[in-house]
Amino acid sequence: KARRAAELSAIQQAEVGRAVASTVQPIRQPVQVQRFTLKLRRPDPPILHPKNILPVPKHSSLQEFLDNDDPLEDEKAARKNEGRVIRTAEAEAKLRLKLLEKARPGGILSEPLCSVYMPDEQDKPPPRYDHSDYILAHALELRHLMKSEHEHHRDSARKLAIACAEVWKSKQPKTEEQLWEEEKQHQDTIQRQVIRDLQKKWELVGDEVRKRRLAKLEAEKDAMANQNLKKMVEDSTALLEQRRVRLSSELLSNDYGEDGEEEGEEETDGADGEDNDDRVHVGLADPSGEDMDTEASESEENVSANESEE
Repeated sequence: KARRAAELSAIQQAEVGRAVASTVQPIRQPVQVQRFTLKLRRPDPPILHPKNILPVPKHSSLQEFLDNDDPLEDEKAARKNEGRVIRTAEAEAKLRLKLLEKARPGGILSEPLCSVYMPDEQDKPPPRYDHSDYILAHALELRHLMKSEHEHHRDSARKLAIACAEVWKSKQPKTEEQLWEEEKQHQDTIQRQVIRDLQKKWELVGDEVRKRRLAKLEAEKDAMANQNLKKMVEDSTALLEQRRVRLSSELLSNDYGEDGEEEGEEETDGADGEDNDDRVHVGLADPSGEDMDTEASESEENVSANESEE
């Protein structure tokens, strides 16, 4: 109703305004619009499934839930070992209580007595170089020199003893066995040297044989290539001769045919045409000869070109 009344009042005001505007200069006035506030309550959600309804809680508080809760309700195997689990838990609890008892002041796990609380061992500062260190360094150096001198004297004495033994043996008269052994060693040395020389000579012989075989093979290849080239030239020459003979025979046959036709014309025309026929015959014979010469020259040029390409 209020909105309807507001609308009617607005319509009346508009009509009055139009009437006044038609008679007097219109006066601009602000349009007042009435606002309405609608407050609606949120509807309850519809129940589409039985589980949309909240279940009734079994326990009224958390303490009641903890008092009545059974952690092994769905675990049959764990319920069978429940006694052993309880005993293990009691043993671990006793051990922890014992550790707490020993960690109290005065116990073996207390801070003053336990090694865990002791600080790590620190590196000692390097000692200073004093007179005793100087003497020790000289003693070590002297020991090193004495040891090297002793080893040098020992090596020299061994080498001298070996040289003396060799000189003494060289001055002693040799037995037959020693002579035979020396001769055998000399013969073995000569044998090894001869074997090495023969191996080197056979290697040189093998190189020479391979070189000669290679030269012979190259000569055979060159001879075969020359023979093939000569054969190709002979074949091309024979083909050229055959073509030349065929061309000459064709030209002669053409000349004979033209002569026969001219003789028949002479018999029909009479004596006055004989001179003209002779001149015509002579004129025809000359061009044919020129054609033969040109074709022969062209064939010779073709043969020379083929030979140069080969």
